[in-house]
Amino acid sequence: MSGSAVERAFIVFFRLAMGWTFLYAASHQIFDPNWSVVAESYYRFTNLPNYLTSTLSLMTSVNRLRGSKPRYQITAEQLVTITQPVLYLWGTRDPFGSVETGRKIASLVLHSEFHTLDDGGHLPWLDDPEYAGRLVTDFLDRGRTVELVNN
Repeated sequence: MSGSAVERAFIVFFRLAMGWTFLYAASHQIFDPNWSVVAESYYRFTNLPNYLTSTLSLMTSVNRLRGSKPRYQITAEQLVTITQPVLYLWGTRDPFGSVETGRKIASLVLHSEFHTLDDGGHLPWLDDPEYAGRLVTDFLDRGRTVELVNN
């Protein structure tokens, strides 16, 4: 298959996957999308310079048919070695992982903080940007205060 045929196949697959994801989420009341905003965002995203090349490169580097490639999966043994403070914001309706999964991941990181967003999905900062912004700002401010005190 030529590069252009591969690109066309990917575009068809990606558009079908995106469409299915939005329809599934809307039909299961995971979120109630403003379809004109979704369409506009998708249009702008797909018209960015080098969108196709970079998206194809990312998807083929990281994924396989049954999920991400094992070499890109973070293990429990790796999580326990993280020493930097980490803020987790987990949507209660994330279709890729339950809140319990998020809590388990966060519990493995020594200096972690875990928050949930009710009715939030996989990208909770998009579901409630003000809440996410406050959490991140507070988290970073606390880290900066600790840094100033220790120096």
